[in-house]
Amino acid sequence: MERRRWSGAPRPGGRRGWPVVRLNGLPVVHAPSVCRRVVCQIGGYSAVREAVDKAGVNVLTARTRAGVLAFGADADVHAAFDPYGITQFDLHTIEPTRLRYESGERGLLRNALTRAITRQRGLNSIRHRSADLLTPVDPQDFGWVPLRRLAGTLTGSVADNPELVWCEGIAIRLDWADDRLWLLVEPRTVFEGITESNKAAAADFARERSVRRYNRQLNDRKRNGDPTLRPVTVG
Repeated sequence: MERRRWSGAPRPGGRRGWPVVRLNGLPVVHAPSVCRRVVCQIGGYSAVREAVDKAGVNVLTARTRAGVLAFGADADVHAAFDPYGITQFDLHTIEPTRLRYESGERGLLRNALTRAITRQRGLNSIRHRSADLLTPVDPQDFGWVPLRRLAGTLTGSVADNPELVWCEGIAIRLDWADDRLWLLVEPRTVFEGITESNKAAAADFARERSVRRYNRQLNDRKRNGDPTLRPVTVG
C-alpha cells in the first residue's frame, strides 16, 4: 500500500496578505480537570438550579448520573444541597472523553466560560440549548467603539415591529476537534420580543444585516472590532 507523506504548506509569495485562512475557533488552552461531586436526594437540572437560587449562592452546576457536578465554594455547595440529604461529597474527574460530546461535564465548562467572558467583557448572556448568546450590557460604552466603527449601530428596534428589539452580539459554544476543546464564535444579531407573528421579520432583518458582511468585514471584526473575541481561560 502506498504510504502518504505530509508536509507543511509552503509560505505564500508575492503580495498575498495574511491571514490566508482565519477560523472562528479559539483553542481552550486551560480548563479545570476536576469539579465537586454531590450525591443527594434531588431531582433533575431544574430542581438543582432551583436549589442554588433558593440558597442564593454563586455555584455553577450540571446534573449527571454520577450526581450533581459543581464549581463553587464548598460552603456554598453545602448551603444549596444539605437540605436534600448529601450522602457523598467528593471530587469528580473531568475526563477528556466526556468533552467530545454534549455531556454534563462539557456543559459545566461552558457555563464557567460564559460566566468568565460576561464578567470580564461587560456582556449579557442568553442560554440556548447548544450555544450562549452574548450582547453588550451598555452598547454605548467606549470599549465598543471599534465594533461600532465596523458594524454601525449596535442596537435598535425593527421597523414596523417596535416590540422587536435587536442587538449586535455573538453566539459561543464549545466543540471538540483535533483531540482538543475549542470555543466557537459566531457573529449574531440577537433579538428580544420574538413571537410567532414577528419571527419572519426578525429573520429578514438579521439576513439584511449580515448579507453585506463579506470576508474582509468579518475578518476585521474578529481581529479588531469585538473585545469578546480573545482567548479566555476557563476556571
